[in-house]
Amino acid sequence: PGSHSIGDVSLGLPGTEPRSGRSSVELNKLEEHSFAELFRRSLDLPGEGPLDEPNLPGVQDKISASLISFPFRGKTRQGAYLLKLNPTDKPSLVDCEFFFMGMARTCGLRPAEVRRVKDRDGAKGLLVRRFDRLPDPENHRWRKVHVEDACQFTDRYPADKYRLSLSEIADGVEEFATAPLVELLRLLQWVAFSYLIGNGDLHARNLSLWVEPGSGRVELSPAYDLLSSLPYGDRRMALAMDGRDDRLMRKHFLAFGERRGLRPAAVHTMLDKLCQKAAPFKDRLEEIALGKRKTADLRRVMGRRNGDLA
Repeated sequence: PGSHSIGDVSLGLPGTEPRSGRSSVELNKLEEHSFAELFRRSLDLPGEGPLDEPNLPGVQDKISASLISFPFRGKTRQGAYLLKLNPTDKPSLVDCEFFFMGMARTCGLRPAEVRRVKDRDGAKGLLVRRFDRLPDPENHRWRKVHVEDACQFTDRYPADKYRLSLSEIADGVEEFATAPLVELLRLLQWVAFSYLIGNGDLHARNLSLWVEPGSGRVELSPAYDLLSSLPYGDRRMALAMDGRDDRLMRKHFLAFGERRGLRPAAVHTMLDKLCQKAAPFKDRLEEIALGKRKTADLRRVMGRRNGDLA
């Protein structure tokens, strides 16, 4: 977003230096500010009143286009963040992503760090720590981490994010990852978790490789944008597995992994742990405040899909 995009990339007009994008807000004083005002300030937008979804030509009708998200930094330079806000017509999206990002960590995935926050008006936000920006206190700068989403590392246009198959993304992981089999198993785990929770918006731009800052290894980045799109009418997977975008069974994951050189025992163990850890969360869905009908529907689907993978 803006001049401070994802990965080790900066954008700017010819002959200009990219802006630093520093915020003047203390992270421990967020409750003193209005998130709507911070969002407008980030885009230099005038006006007041409720925030609406941006009307962007060509944006697919998917749930990821609904969340209002903008880069955010605190004075303390403890980290760079994205602050996500609820659109006016989907008041539970922040709670939904917070719930499922926490579930992902319990289930063994490595999600980005998130915390739920409120502003002075009681509006909720999700503060997501950016893993592609690291503070460099000695030089008083930010270190940019090399990250490429699946459209980039498969050499496809961003608009193709819903057109890529899981097989094409796996090809890219095999080509670039330092330990391809390890990352292919993590890729299947990411997909299985998304299927289980009804995340129909796991598209190619929501899967990335990065150069891990500590080791320099090329591996899957921390998981991000994990939420259930099912309560909002999106019930099928964005990435087809061998032509399937629904009713994915354990046997399909086993067959996909085996063709890629994964041992069946490794895929079995991954799915066993995922299903076991995920099971209790379907009884906690009231925490998202989706309403009785949507909560019951999501609980039913999560239970069935856990059975599909068991």
